[in-house]
Amino acid sequence: MRYLIEDAAGARQEVDVREDGAGRWELRAGERRVVLDAARLGPGLYSVLLEGRSYDLEVHLDGDRATVAARGRVLELRVVDARRAAALAHAAPRAETGPALVRSPMPGRVVRVACAVGDHVTRGAGVVVVEAMKMENELRAPRDGTVAAVHVKPGDPVESGAKLVELA
Repeated sequence: MRYLIEDAAGARQEVDVREDGAGRWELRAGERRVVLDAARLGPGLYSVLLEGRSYDLEVHLDGDRATVAARGRVLELRVVDARRAAALAHAAPRAETGPALVRSPMPGRVVRVACAVGDHVTRGAGVVVVEAMKMENELRAPRDGTVAAVHVKPGDPVESGAKLVELA
């Protein structure tokens, strides 16, 4: 299946993903080809073997948004089936509306909250910093909006998927 993947900075890449049914995956992006073995350990938890190195991944999905945490790094991605992306490209553009949540991608502790209720934030702006596995991860606004609620304060422990900030 072909997907369009967009990172937090807005860079886009088409990726072709094939799975053999036995946990082996092949990913192709342009001329780059990657083969990996993956096993699901539990809800949102995966063990991946890539080029002889083992990675434990925590994945949180929210619609077409994916947050992937591994080895203290957090990737925020938008993943769209390429066919759906092509259909959307032909549709009339519309602004993103409705509430949007920033959730914790993994268990940790809130280090800093960089916004307050009523603040206007732009897509990609850092809103909360969560420390997990001795690494600080800046979590960013998924779209432009006004902060409707801040559910945490510095020092608060958070679980994976916990609501941190809500945008209106």
